[in-house]
Amino acid sequence: MRKQSRVSLLFYLLLFFLAPLSAEAAAPTISSISPSSGPIGTTITITGTNFSTTTTNNTVTFGGGATATPTTASSTQLTVVVPSGTVSGGVTVTVSGSSGGTSSAVNFSISAPTITSITPSTVAVGSSITVTGTGYSTTPSSNTVAFTSGTGTTNGTVTASTATQLTVTVPSGAVTGPVTVTVGGQTSSGVAIGITGSPTISSISASSAAVGASITITGTNFDATASNNSVTFGSGTSATPSSASTTSLTVTVPAGAKTGDVTVTVGSATSAGSAFGITGDAPTITSITPSSGSVGTSLTIVGTGFSSTASSNSLSFNGTAATPSASTSTQLTAVVPSGATTGNVVVTVGTIASAGTAFTVSAQATPTITSFSPTSVAVGSDITITGTNFSATASQNTVGFTGGVTATASSSTSTSITVTVPSGATTGTITVTTNGKASSASGSSLTILPTPTISSFTPTTGTAGSSTITITGTNFDTTASNNQVNFTGGVSATAATATSTQLTVVIPSGATTGTITVTTNGATSSASSSSLTVNTIPTLSEWGMILLFSLLFMSAYRNRRRKEQSITL
Repeated sequence: MRKQSRVSLLFYLLLFFLAPLSAEAAAPTISSISPSSGPIGTTITITGTNFSTTTTNNTVTFGGGATATPTTASSTQLTVVVPSGTVSGGVTVTVSGSSGGTSSAVNFSISAPTITSITPSTVAVGSSITVTGTGYSTTPSSNTVAFTSGTGTTNGTVTASTATQLTVTVPSGAVTGPVTVTVGGQTSSGVAIGITGSPTISSISASSAAVGASITITGTNFDATASNNSVTFGSGTSATPSSASTTSLTVTVPAGAKTGDVTVTVGSATSAGSAFGITGDAPTITSITPSSGSVGTSLTIVGTGFSSTASSNSLSFNGTAATPSASTSTQLTAVVPSGATTGNVVVTVGTIASAGTAFTVSAQATPTITSFSPTSVAVGSDITITGTNFSATASQNTVGFTGGVTATASSSTSTSITVTVPSGATTGTITVTTNGKASSASGSSLTILPTPTISSFTPTTGTAGSSTITITGTNFDTTASNNQVNFTGGVSATAATATSTQLTVVIPSGATTGTITVTTNGATSSASSSSLTVNTIPTLSEWGMILLFSLLFMSAYRNRRRKEQSITL
């Protein structure tokens, strides 16, 4: 009777601990998918069993690994939209929760996209086209648009997409021929497009000429039919070449042409501008703002006849050369160059120079520091210094730190500097030197926060999610929340208690065996010299199995002992 009771007890214990496992075994099943094929964006219905009636508890995984959440759900049916990135292959349903699981796969085929039109039908490399059709992904990068090239195909860049339309940039190397669209491993039929290379200008036979003069433009991708090329001069006045080949155009400078850029347009493609001067039409300077400044000051020069290619404009500050950093046909941006002196500023386009406009180069004013923030940082962090008389050219500002080290500003205006605190900097005042002029020391000190160190930790073994370890070292913050302990496994935890030499912290879930580091106020220690061994807490099912096997072992052991005692008697 006692033996039967023990057997009954073991039976019920087995049922108790295996019940969750049997519930987990009720995995979802898929009996059908309708329709069984379609393009990206198709709404499909999945019929089966054991689905969750809560839509977000069901995850549908498609071929290629793309996933989607159903829009509606019952225990036997899901509706879901085929997501971007899907390729033909098996579809599975995963139900989350204690009674969840993953179904077997049922195939779904991605049908090929279609192209109904491409506009424009003839374009230059680098131009944008619109491809209209069906079955496209709304994620631009999930659509591959292939152009014919000399070596096979080359892919364009899809910049925007809907289910029926793609915007694509024609890639370098594309030639006239079919264009195809591939989505989810399925490729459309090809539709032909004409490709014209963008024209380029390599040289002009003269850097300047009078109206009515004939010039020769050398370059690439011109049209051999002269009337298919348009040459535009600085004023926007255009002329048609009198003769043409694919690499050379002969054109007469038209009435109304002004000093500035010359461009060539073939079809819808236009070359970059090339500076060209018109005799008797020099560029003009109408204003320079500001009208005076020290070396490094940023200037705006307004006028006419400039080249929109910055490097095609030459500047002279009383004989000292400079190149604008930016330009349009009517405005240049430049910095007063080192060595510049008071005198005229002249702009030259081609070989045609403007009249001079006076500019005063003032002595570099002594920079001043009014404040900086933050006032306490770790080495490697940025600080922003506010003051006056800084150079707008970052490289002309040098920040001096206590400790005998300096750093060059990473960005600057005349009143603000951003700089990274260099290695070797120590707590103390700072200075700014701009173009050789040094400020006085700052009125307050910059505090350099020390880097924390780890000398040891105890215990060296613990359980994720429950065990507390004590870390001993230096330079910790006494405010616990300012110390973060970083564990192997990519997880971190904030210290529970802190002194300057000791931290306590609970090992977080997700931590794995390995070294640890401490980050205090942005400064991170070196990794600990020894590893922390992290154990994980067994799950309820694991505890159940352990207990079950322990009971079975104890029962077997007792039965054996009784048999041995019977034999002895």
